[in-house]
Amino acid sequence: KDSEINVKKVLTQAELDAKASADRLEAERLVKQAADDAPRRALDDMMGGQLERTKEDTLECQREDWMDLPRDKLTKDQLKELNAYEEAVRVAAEADEKERKALEIELRGLRAEMSGIREAFDNSLRALAAER
Repeated sequence: KDSEINVKKVLTQAELDAKASADRLEAERLVKQAADDAPRRALDDMMGGQLERTKEDTLECQREDWMDLPRDKLTKDQLKELNAYEEAVRVAAEADEKERKALEIELRGLRAEMSGIREAFDNSLRALAAER
């Protein structure tokens, strides 16, 4: 087996040329594929290359370590920052809930539309079966 041999394989000039040609063709294929990858391009354009958003991405500020301290040990500036952070989290949670409700309404509408289409198809199929 080749995996049992510890010595580097010596290639002939013809083998080296064939390997270089195959590598060049593969590189050209990858460049062409990358240039015409519409799904990847759309993902990059619309969502910055990520399929999912994280909570941290939606918040303008990040939770600091000192925010876990008891409130009575925080300075006035830290309390102000903590309150601003908590307000941002609350606003983001409200926005998420609003988006979730909108998506649920859209889902209900799409399911109703699918039900109507399915019913119309069943009726036309029954009519065709009755003609036979």
